[in-house]
Amino acid sequence: MRNIILILVLSTGLLACPDPSLDFVRDGDGIDGDLDGDGSPSSDDDDGEPGGPGPGPGGFFQIGYWDEVPDAGESLGGGGAGFNAGFSDEITRGIPSTGGVEFNSPSGVDDCAVTVWDAEDEETEGGSPGESQPLHAGVITVSSPSWEASIEVDWENGEFQYNLEFDPSWEIHFESFYEVRATGGTFPAFESVEELLLPDPLHLLYPDPDAGYDVTDESLTIEWVGGTAEELHLEFHNGGGREFNNVAITCRPLNDGSFTIPGEMIALFGNEDSVQLLLSQTRSVDFVVDDFSLDISSAVSTTAAGTAW
Repeated sequence: MRNIILILVLSTGLLACPDPSLDFVRDGDGIDGDLDGDGSPSSDDDDGEPGGPGPGPGGFFQIGYWDEVPDAGESLGGGGAGFNAGFSDEITRGIPSTGGVEFNSPSGVDDCAVTVWDAEDEETEGGSPGESQPLHAGVITVSSPSWEASIEVDWENGEFQYNLEFDPSWEIHFESFYEVRATGGTFPAFESVEELLLPDPLHLLYPDPDAGYDVTDESLTIEWVGGTAEELHLEFHNGGGREFNNVAITCRPLNDGSFTIPGEMIALFGNEDSVQLLLSQTRSVDFVVDDFSLDISSAVSTTAAGTAW
């Protein structure tokens, strides 16, 4: 079973050093849209669009796990996992561009929305990116209940200034806390002890992630087990990057084990299109350390690839 788990440092009690007083803004366990790195199209908000204002001074943390997800308490066996992080200070604010694709969003729970666009619709005008200064947080240490690893800044990896590839023998602990500590540098030191929780994974039962499937122009009912959130995020798309007829379906299914994607939306795919289905559970927390904001999220995802009629 091919799954993707992205864990970003989930912190409600993160302690800044030397000043432990922080201003936290919690988004809760709601759906936060597409996740970087899953290969699927996603809409850009005002703070993330190319040429847009940008996120401001701060940083992010991200742990990713891919390939087969083992049962709780068992070792990885195969596949891989990694940690990356980045920090920066804003020098100048960017100017947003105009144009581009505006992605439609579901109106509520158990609803879907579809966006169809051509390459020429992606063109934008004006705007300029803001300038930023890379920062570092000293040595970062990531600890699970059974292992610990420390990493130092590497300036050759662009915005991903901290990178760690996990040893395949390391154990993955679902529904357990992972500690993240930074000694501090040009970005303040901090410690997260009982905030980063790796949720139970989602397992897609139909379509089968291990086998290609054929999609007709009729409704498609998917089935799954796992996850802990009441509401999930679903994307069904033909990859994007096409000259014509890019299709992205986005839904907000309840986590009750099954959901039906409307046939009238699936019929918008082209004959023999390669299609990708992504089902995920996401969580996010935004908070401030001194004058810096951090973007911190977690997600468990499962994917399956197929072909349209």
